[in-house]
Amino acid sequence: MTTGVSANPNSLVGQFTHDFTLPENRPVWTVKKTGTTWRVLFHGSNETSLAKPVDKAGKAAFWEQMWWPSGKAKDAQCLSIKGKWHGMLCYADGNARAQVSDLALNGSDYFYYDQLGGLKEIRRIRK
Repeated sequence: MTTGVSANPNSLVGQFTHDFTLPENRPVWTVKKTGTTWRVLFHGSNETSLAKPVDKAGKAAFWEQMWWPSGKAKDAQCLSIKGKWHGMLCYADGNARAQVSDLALNGSDYFYYDQLGGLKEIRRIRK
């Protein structure tokens, strides 16, 4: 069973960037949802991967892996990105972020994690 984005499914849809792009605010990822299918376009390689919402148990396991209080994962919304670019893109509002020391000082409600690059604050591009 997959849940986690049902409260506000649009929180994870859109274009995302981070502070290390040139030119500034260049899209790094575009997340689209069509029906129950989630896709993530990686702009650098122009490749698309499937993604799926992370359920409650999956979020708790990820929080534990990161040494964060697993009980605080319930309020986050995350997508697990499959394939070559395996990673996780999450939305955690200010209340959820405040409970996690690694996220508490972030100015954005979004973060990305993969094993190669680690944890990175990202932001949604507003148009």
